[in-house]
Amino acid sequence: MSKFSPKRRISSTVALCLLVCPPSQSEPKEVGQDQTAFTSFRNYKDHIEAGGIPAYYGQTDRERLIELLSFLRIPSSSQLLVFSTTSLQLSKISPGNPRAIYFNDNLYLGYVPGGQIEVIEVDKEEGILPYIFSLPPSRSASHPQILQSDRCMRCHDSDKTGFVPGLLLESVVPQKGGGTLDRLITNSVGHQIPYENRFGGWFLTGSNQYPGSWANSLGSFVRGKLRRDEISPNHAYLKHNYPQAKSEAVAHAILSHQIGFTNQCIRLGFLHEDGDEKSFEQALGNLIGYTLFVDEANLPTPLRLDTQFAKEFEASFPKSPPQYNLKTLNLRNRLFEIRCSYMLLSKAFQNLPSALKQKFFARLRQILLDPGNNLSEVERKRIHEALNFHLPLYRKMKKAP
Repeated sequence: MSKFSPKRRISSTVALCLLVCPPSQSEPKEVGQDQTAFTSFRNYKDHIEAGGIPAYYGQTDRERLIELLSFLRIPSSSQLLVFSTTSLQLSKISPGNPRAIYFNDNLYLGYVPGGQIEVIEVDKEEGILPYIFSLPPSRSASHPQILQSDRCMRCHDSDKTGFVPGLLLESVVPQKGGGTLDRLITNSVGHQIPYENRFGGWFLTGSNQYPGSWANSLGSFVRGKLRRDEISPNHAYLKHNYPQAKSEAVAHAILSHQIGFTNQCIRLGFLHEDGDEKSFEQALGNLIGYTLFVDEANLPTPLRLDTQFAKEFEASFPKSPPQYNLKTLNLRNRLFEIRCSYMLLSKAFQNLPSALKQKFFARLRQILLDPGNNLSEVERKRIHEALNFHLPLYRKMKKAP
């Protein structure tokens, strides 16, 4: 993280924002024997710049987007739809043409029909790296230039993110014609946010739409009072212009947790470099608590476990005995069965300096092996065994002094 380390002003809170999607009848090819899946976006970009052009066969933006997601190992089932004008391509976004977001543990990709692809990748040196480019033409021998976007960093490295590079996930009261009337989340993001404060400016489809929130709603002032007007996505338009015709609450909840974790890791890394010991110790404790879901908001209503996203999300965790799968969902009153974040295996955490991770794991191990905290003995033992199985560095740790 050396390029961003010159003594930054770092606030005590973090905030976070993101990205989207596009039409056709026939389905595109999945990545197969004649195609390549890439382990990172930088790997994809380097492959193209070295003259290796991935084969795109889709005849429409929708089809080629599905192919791109497959190349990058991002599940199309992670699709979320946002219609608030809170991003770079705001002139193209509306309830009738929402922006779609797709994600895996390390990559965030978005596209709005008629616009460009946006990608943000977690990076060891920079914290995050934002890119923008056009979808490749079908069967083309060239690929549109991939540009690193400085404009994105005006928000993604600002007071909204504590003046360190970070991700954003906003919830606002959007008004008809664009713009916002109020912000429902300020300078914070993560699983601790009450569900009634989430989803403003987002579409939620299916049975879990949280009627107390601002999902699927526009605001207006009538006689000086704020009124909420419900709107619905155009499912026929979604079906023909996006990989999926849905935007699920469970994907949004997972994304909220993931972004909160990623931003805390990036901030902790910069504090470690800056040598601000007091702020570092506070941030380290915050990340340990966040990892163990100490302040997680309770689910107001259960979410479905049988959706495509939920199944693919659980299956994406590294192979292990079922009791050690940190992505096993609960969705009755909380997100996960094991209250220890799967993001410990992500680049956001693994990119941190070894000495920092050792200190983190020593503290975490002490919590898990000692009684007297909010975790039951059974849960502490299960977390300890799962981390022993998946994380060699954790296995080497002894209790913190």
